[in-house]
Formats: sequence, structure tokens, C-alpha cells
Amino acid sequence: MKASFTVEAAIIVPMILFTIAGGIQVGYDMFEDAKKCTKIEEGLVKLDAVNIVRNKTIVQEASDVIKGDK
Repeated sequence: MKASFTVEAAIIVPMILFTIAGGIQVGYDMFEDAKKCTKIEEGLVKLDAVNIVRNKTIVQEASDVIKGDK
């Protein structure tokens, strides 16, 4: 009976350890993905849409003046 528990433990303990290690790996991967998304979002927040439109309008108007359209 004592040997039976040893054989069962030899099978169950590695399964439990692999499950725990797998859970930690999945959690770490999710953390890395969230960190990447946060960096992308911070980059998008730094973009000022109003400033971009103003710059494009100024460049367009300057181009029209140079071409003689206005």
C-alpha cells in the first residue's frame, strides 16, 4: 500500500507542478500583452488630432498659395 502512494505521487505531483507553472506562464504572457497595449495607448494619447489637422490645413493652404490656387 505504501508503494502505491509513491507511484501515484510520482504521477500526480509533476502534473500539479506543470499546471502551476503553466498558469504562471499564461499570467506573465497576459501581463506582457497588457503592457504592450498600454504603450500603444500612451502613444495614441500623445497624438494631438487637432494639432495634426491644423498642421495639415496650414500645409494645404501654403501649397495652394504657392500653386496660385488662392
